[in-house]
Amino acid sequence: MFRLLIFTLYMAMGFSQDGGVGEKSSPLNIPASFAGTYGELRSGRFHAGLDFRVGGVVGEPIYSIDDGYISRVTVSSTGYGNGLYITHPDGTTSIYGHMHNFSPEIARLVKERQYETESFNVNIVLDSDVFPVQRGDYIGNVGNSGSSAAPHLHFEVRQPDGSGPVNVISAGYFEHRDDVPPEIRRVNFYSYEDSTGLVQSELIKSFRGSSSKPLRVSDKFYVAVDAIDRQRGTPGKLGIEAYEFFLDGESVYRFELGDYTYKEQETFNSLIDYRERVRSGAVLVKSLVEPGNGFTSKITSANNGVFCLDDEDVHQVKVVVEDLDGNKKVANFKVKRGINASEDTLKYERALPWFAPYAFARKGVKVSLPVMSLFRSESIEIDTVDVCGEFYSKVWQVHNPEVPMKNAGRISIEVENLPDSLRSKAFLGYVSESGRVSYCGGQYSDGVVSGRLSSFGRYCVSVDTLGPKIQPRFTSAATIRRGGQMSFTIKDDMSGIGNFRAEIDGKWVLAQFDRKYHKLWIVLDEEKVARGCQHELVLTVKDNRDNISTFKYNFKW
Repeated sequence: MFRLLIFTLYMAMGFSQDGGVGEKSSPLNIPASFAGTYGELRSGRFHAGLDFRVGGVVGEPIYSIDDGYISRVTVSSTGYGNGLYITHPDGTTSIYGHMHNFSPEIARLVKERQYETESFNVNIVLDSDVFPVQRGDYIGNVGNSGSSAAPHLHFEVRQPDGSGPVNVISAGYFEHRDDVPPEIRRVNFYSYEDSTGLVQSELIKSFRGSSSKPLRVSDKFYVAVDAIDRQRGTPGKLGIEAYEFFLDGESVYRFELGDYTYKEQETFNSLIDYRERVRSGAVLVKSLVEPGNGFTSKITSANNGVFCLDDEDVHQVKVVVEDLDGNKKVANFKVKRGINASEDTLKYERALPWFAPYAFARKGVKVSLPVMSLFRSESIEIDTVDVCGEFYSKVWQVHNPEVPMKNAGRISIEVENLPDSLRSKAFLGYVSESGRVSYCGGQYSDGVVSGRLSSFGRYCVSVDTLGPKIQPRFTSAATIRRGGQMSFTIKDDMSGIGNFRAEIDGKWVLAQFDRKYHKLWIVLDEEKVARGCQHELVLTVKDNRDNISTFKYNFKW
């Protein structure tokens, strides 16, 4: 009965171990269940592939989906962690991320490179004749390395020209069936006014689903929707393929994802309601098409997605979301003209065109933005604000943090009362509403700290003078002898961990680091560390402002 249940679930998801309609095999030999799919809305981007669930444990074997060769292997404490890339005869590259370990021959190469470079992080690019693979070859095991919230396999395929990811389901890599409709979680209605040359909008009302009571709206308005796809066999909140909004049966806006490019994805924050994301963390796709939106090949709209009413009648608004298999969810609303847009207008002559560069200089601060750094025209406001705290400059409010930026600019802030001894420790800080300072990099030079401006908000100069914390996770040398390894918690509360170095008896040894858990561990290798001898470990950890902490420990194993 159990085997029959597993087989039924496996077939329902439509993956074949022996290859689907595209003659590709599954990367895992277990029933397919997803924690994430292609096109799922993430923070600042679409999800590029499939996240295969593995029951919350590491170790499931991973297999190459097709013939090819291993073209790249990466190890990092962030991103894909342990990642492996296979280039196939058609020019596409399949990627396997967050792996626990590689197959033995690949692992040996990685270890050799780590000792050659004396670095845990490596990026190894390989020629086609080094590691050829065939469809179904074992390449490693599922893990939780890098920027992963739980054990899973991140699997994706990239286009031959590297322009973007392939939607492997729609491309026919695997046979796939889904009969579960998406879910609409929220629909927001916003007023719209642009008579001054600047867009002004306010939330009119938010709905959890359809509503039959007429909603009073402004003459012009737009909508935004928070929706997810559902599939059998998984609690995952998955990606939507298409969004469409109608007024009295006529389409006002349609967005269909298809195969997106990395260039298009640079304008992701224009596609969504960025203000709502900042305020609540929710990601809603909006009908309003801003001039800097780069998804023009995927959007069809009337009046740039703005709904327009010119009478006192009740009108019908319909919101439709659709998954990759054509399953749809609909929400219906009634609207009637009856409220005015905000009368707090801004002067057109103060507006910065969305495509134009910008430069601002005032005693204490300089800000510059490159061309096309915005998605729509804005009236840029920069001024000092009073914030409680210990800073080495004034705190500058650089426009509105609820306005997204497409391209990063530069900011320079003059220091105040900064001792010469702290110049190398100074950095640009982002100041939250509560006064908490977050590290944003930057460098001191000639009385100012300058750096990258990637988002609007409050900025200041602060310093980091404290070294990272190093806390052993073992209790005694006996624990090391029994386990053959030693582990530590390493953490820096301000500028973050920059790099680390572990030496035993004066020689570099491999230390592995999982940044999300602040965990560093050293597996004792008999080829590098002799058995039955007394040894000295020296662990040095440096933060991003060159503050150094050192831990020394004598042990025998």
